[in-house]
Amino acid sequence: MWRITPDSSVVELTGADGGAGAAVSGIVWVASDTLSFADCQMPAGRKMLRQMVPFTLEDRVVDPIEKLHFATGDLHDGAVPVAVVSRKRMDAWLQLIEDEAVDARMILPDIYALPFTQGRVTLWHEGDRCLLRNGPHSGFAGNLDWVSVIAGLESYTSRLDVFSDNVDALPQEWRTSARPLLAPLEQMMARFEGGEVIDLLQGDYAPASPVAGWLRPWRAAAAFALVALLAHTGGLVIEARMLDAQADEMRRSTASLLATIEDSDDVGNLRRLVSRRLQRLREHRNKSEGSLWSLLPALDRVISRCANCRVESLELSSQLVQIDIRAGANLERVKENMLGAGGSFEATHSVVAERDNYTLLRFEFRMPS
Repeated sequence: MWRITPDSSVVELTGADGGAGAAVSGIVWVASDTLSFADCQMPAGRKMLRQMVPFTLEDRVVDPIEKLHFATGDLHDGAVPVAVVSRKRMDAWLQLIEDEAVDARMILPDIYALPFTQGRVTLWHEGDRCLLRNGPHSGFAGNLDWVSVIAGLESYTSRLDVFSDNVDALPQEWRTSARPLLAPLEQMMARFEGGEVIDLLQGDYAPASPVAGWLRPWRAAAAFALVALLAHTGGLVIEARMLDAQADEMRRSTASLLATIEDSDDVGNLRRLVSRRLQRLREHRNKSEGSLWSLLPALDRVISRCANCRVESLELSSQLVQIDIRAGANLERVKENMLGAGGSFEATHSVVAERDNYTLLRFEFRMPS
């Protein structure tokens, strides 16, 4: 379990004993100051479509909806809770997570670490920061002065459950009911045991499954490769039929010619000429069928059987297939299987990058010289 701090660093959270205290693993917490919450009313009797949410909230957000990411919760009583954050910020978080090699399975706003009772409002004051949770999926954060103004305007005072590490800094009307913090906020995050939350990793930012992880980057390249392969195969079939027709015609012509000059001294030369021509036709056909396009199905079978492999890039040409594979384990087995799939093609491999949890391998296959 980790937290992204305001200065854009990733901190691993620990329990009160100093050990890794994550009750639920794979969570990355982000500050609720950086996003906003809303309730989206959905038309009665219609199944909630996630694509409808941005257009329903279009009049309630400042930025164009194309620049925002909308993460939704479960539908309750015709309303869907929504967390809204800029795509630029989401991209920055995910880049930071990738750079730090963090295994992020959920990204949650930090108000979910606060205690909450239905019908009450939780106010958490720690240091110079204040968080307010006024619903299962709603709240905001900021400095104490700003939050206290909003709380006053919303008439929350009579329903506030105030927790503070500095009671003297609170407004006078909150001090008598204020209680000490249950624990520092980071420890509250580390103790989180799950529940109904809005995970920001949805839609375009949803994590890929282990299988889809390698399928997604491979799919686009494979689609283009498949189209090219089909076109190339079709061309080979047409060319082979033309060559077969030419060979048959040549056999018929040769037979007719031999019948007329059977006793000629040039018969031996003519036979050798025809034999060489037929041999060139067969060599041309075999060379066409041995192109690099025929290598793709063999590589696909090897990658499909590798559970921890992910294709990062694929480059194709008439003379070269270059494929980068991200592998987490069994590197020697991956190398052996990939190079073995190359058959008679000239195959090489190299290590492009090494990380704690994976290695990026590059394989190149060329036509035999």
